[in-house]
Amino acid sequence: APTGPTRDFVRNWTHADLVKHLPKVDDASLAAGRKALEAATCLSCHTIGEEGGQTGPKLAEVVGKYDRPELLRQILEPSA
Repeated sequence: APTGPTRDFVRNWTHADLVKHLPKVDDASLAAGRKALEAATCLSCHTIGEEGGQTGPKLAEVVGKYDRPELLRQILEPSA
């Protein structure tokens, strides 16, 4: 079950929709990132530190593995 705030469905975003905006995105704060992870229920499957699920890879490892465009693709298409 989601642990944070939920959002209304807006649209089924694609990589092409969002990748062009990556240069405009500044590095976000840890608090903002945590809020986004909770809203998207990422911690149901992924671990940050000692918290979260064990189904998906640990997020700290994933961030170092992919560049920003590929990380975005992994978020949008996790089974690809």
